[in-house]
Amino acid sequence: MSRRNRQQPPISLFAFQDIITSLSGVIIFMVMTLTLELINRPPTPESSTSSETVARLDEIIATTTNDVESLRKSVEAAADRIGEAAALSPSESQTEIGDIERQTIAVKEETQALESERRTLAERGKELQREQDDKRDARDELAELREEETSRAEELAQERANNRIIYSLPKGFQKDGWLIVVDDRSLSVAPLGAEAEPKSFVSSSVTMQDGRSATEQFSQWVRDSKMESDYFFVLVRPNGISTFDALENGLRSMGCSFGFDLCGQDQTVMHPKLGASE
Repeated sequence: MSRRNRQQPPISLFAFQDIITSLSGVIIFMVMTLTLELINRPPTPESSTSSETVARLDEIIATTTNDVESLRKSVEAAADRIGEAAALSPSESQTEIGDIERQTIAVKEETQALESERRTLAERGKELQREQDDKRDARDELAELREEETSRAEELAQERANNRIIYSLPKGFQKDGWLIVVDDRSLSVAPLGAEAEPKSFVSSSVTMQDGRSATEQFSQWVRDSKMESDYFFVLVRPNGISTFDALENGLRSMGCSFGFDLCGQDQTVMHPKLGASE
């Protein structure tokens, strides 16, 4: 602190120092008196440790002396600080108080700015985490799409290798269409232009399904599903001629519209999962 332009005399601490010095002298005097009394006291038969007592008293005297010296130094330091404070004029004190207040305000503002920056960085960190999560989801979705595309490509390559024929209804056709593949003892049926697993009808023995043939099971299914007004396109394998004869009679008796053609015995027509669709 500056001590320039002193306008008032410094505060005197003589009386305070005098009291502390007198108190220290009294304490030392009392300690010395007690020590002399103990030294001059005649020993008693019970007192067999007088030397230990004297040593203890010497330790107490040394400790007391050190405490008095520390107290004296503390008083001198306090007197110096009080003197420095008293040496300042009111205007200088007010100026220093104003400086301290401004520094306090500046520290508070800086703290608030740092806290705001911390919150901004925290929000930005959350945004970056959300972006990373979105990118991870997009990567997972892209990986699934690529896997699906690879699977479709493999299926398409397999279908091309199998030389599967794809059938569809003419544009503007008003009826629902079905593709029927006729084999020796079975019929496979799937909708045209829609992905659906083929439905199979197999001729069975009497012990299994009341001895009904595949064509009888198919006809019952058509009537139960009320599909007599739909269109049926029939592909006949070489070993399915007799089965086709029974199927043709059943379709005619139900009044269904149908057409037919021949296909090879090993020609792939139905997909096991997609049916008659591409």
